[in-house]
Amino acid sequence: MYKKIMVPVDLAEASSWEEALPVAIEFAQLSGGSISVVTVITGLHVFLKGSSLPTEFVKLIEQAERTLTTIVAKNIPSELAGKPLVKNGSICREILQASRDEQIELIVMAAHPPGVSEYFLGPHAAHVVSHAKCSVLVVR
Repeated sequence: MYKKIMVPVDLAEASSWEEALPVAIEFAQLSGGSISVVTVITGLHVFLKGSSLPTEFVKLIEQAERTLTTIVAKNIPSELAGKPLVKNGSICREILQASRDEQIELIVMAAHPPGVSEYFLGPHAAHVVSHAKCSVLVVR
């Protein structure tokens, strides 16, 4: 079964974790695995590596870390909680890179953002499904 599970979340959309986390928890409980939660902040990747980020961006990252840690603490049993990961850059690219870096075996993610037709995958879910090296479970 899957020991290392990752759930990508959009901090602005509770539905991105409210639907996916219960499924990830069930898989983790069955396999004795852990769940890492990742969020991606877009727009910060324009700064060159090695250059310092403006104070407002550092605060944005720190706030995202606090919010993600709170989501993990409130929604994932402590024995299943893996790393909360805050990445910056392209959403799909960072989700895929985090899955490789953390040697994730299963990505569990919501099908689409609110307002997108139930018949289609959202663009991020579709891209992750198409390019992930591990299994991906899309929750509707």
